[in-house]
Amino acid sequence: MQPNEKGTQKDLVLYRIETSKSDIKAAEILLAAKESGVESMDLRFVIEKSEN
Repeated sequence: MQPNEKGTQKDLVLYRIETSKSDIKAAEILLAAKESGVESMDLRFVIEKSEN
C-alpha cells in the first residue's frame, strides 16, 4: 500500500504485520550469517532472494 492510497485501519494493520514479518526474516538471516561468517556480498544475495 502506498502512503497516499486510501484504505481501512485493518488494511494498515495487515500491511504492517506483513512488513514486520519480512523485517524479522531479514534479521534472522543476518544473525545466522554473522554466526556462520558469510561474506557481505553473499548475504546481500540471500536477503534479496528471501524477499521475493
